Amino acid sequence: MILDPQGNPTRPRITDEQLVLALKQMHQRSLSMSQQIVHLGLFTEYLYDQLARAVDEKGMPLIQIDMEAFPGWAEIRYEEMQNDATQRVAEMRDQRINLNE
Repeated sequence: MILDPQGNPTRPRITDEQLVLALKQMHQRSLSMSQQIVHLGLFTEYLYDQLARAVDEKGMPLIQIDMEAFPGWAEIRYEEMQNDATQRVAEMRDQRINLNE
């Protein structure tokens, strides 16, 4: 909710030009994020390829990567990340509440 200087609820007035500019900026951010995701995927594939090529003198892999374990690992890691984010949001909310007191 947005409040005016007197503390009354108000709706922002956005011009068409401001709306178009905001949409263009969001589009650019979206393109940038998409590019980052592609680069991350390519980098991950490159690392995996390099690790797969790393072999000893007998042709045996130097590093074994158990890809079948990935889904379980990813699920646990995703939960950890969600919990961390939830905790950070709560801490930020608590800090904001403390600042307002």
